[in-house]
Amino acid sequence: MRAITRQGLAAGFWVSAFAMSLSGASVVSQALKTNPLDARLKPYVDRINERLPTMVAPTLRQEPVSVFNGVLTYTYTELSRSRSELAAMDLSSTQRPYIFPAICKAPDTGRMLRDGASFRYLYYGKDGHLAGQLIFMPVDCANAR
Repeated sequence: MRAITRQGLAAGFWVSAFAMSLSGASVVSQALKTNPLDARLKPYVDRINERLPTMVAPTLRQEPVSVFNGVLTYTYTELSRSRSELAAMDLSSTQRPYIFPAICKAPDTGRMLRDGASFRYLYYGKDGHLAGQLIFMPVDCANAR
């Protein structure tokens, strides 16, 4: 399996945007329309980003948060382990039980989920390669009740 890097994700976005531009301006304008939820989430993201990046554990750095199309993306870099070392830990099994109840029950994130926002957590290794991803959608918390 080919490793995904941050640079690769960015390059993929620009290649997709370029391909859409070749297929007509109307497609691009539709794809680039702002989700109204993004505008409501932006003050929350800006407030969080005032203190980022920061170390949240001795070897774990939280990077700035972003929002696009109603998805809040939280990015973390593990400074002592590579992608392959993190992949062996099965982050979806080890981290999801801790994060899931917190985002469903916390007043601010719970409200965002009820409003239609989703949450994505990306974990990168010290080598800059994506090691794992967790996604939480509104339906996840609705089913947990």
